[in-house]
Amino acid sequence: AGWKVLDFGVSSLADGSGTLTQGGAVGTPAYMAPEQAMGRQVDRRADVFSLGAVVYRALTGRPAFSGASSAAVVYSALRYQPIRPSDSMNLDLSIDAVLALALAKEPALRFDSVRAFAAAWRAARHGALPPEIAAAAAALVTAHPWGTDYALRSGEGTG
Repeated sequence: AGWKVLDFGVSSLADGSGTLTQGGAVGTPAYMAPEQAMGRQVDRRADVFSLGAVVYRALTGRPAFSGASSAAVVYSALRYQPIRPSDSMNLDLSIDAVLALALAKEPALRFDSVRAFAAAWRAARHGALPPEIAAAAAALVTAHPWGTDYALRSGEGTG
């Protein structure tokens, strides 16, 4: 059995002719991409983030981002890296790598599409993660380790 994305319904149409978000945040806070939560322009990489959050929860039994209120959940998604999935259960580090890229704060660091995410997921499950994906994930996790404050590691919020 595999994952199937039916329609998260929030990303812009491929030709840029419309969007359901209308410049505002629409979605479930624990599964919204940072750019979506901030009411910025979204594209299919927001769906990658959302699917990554769903997969993270399915694997670990807990949401990647949580808080006592919707605002706290959004703040968590904007500011913190989740706990490494393999810290919750016995997973191959390739799975961690794929989820790190899917949950990247910057859209440019994520998989370009759900299809690319799915291909990397399948490869990781079979112990055949392409070296370029493993390297991209390693660079991301080195810059922003699992379980840390993303903004502080980025040099933001330190003044």
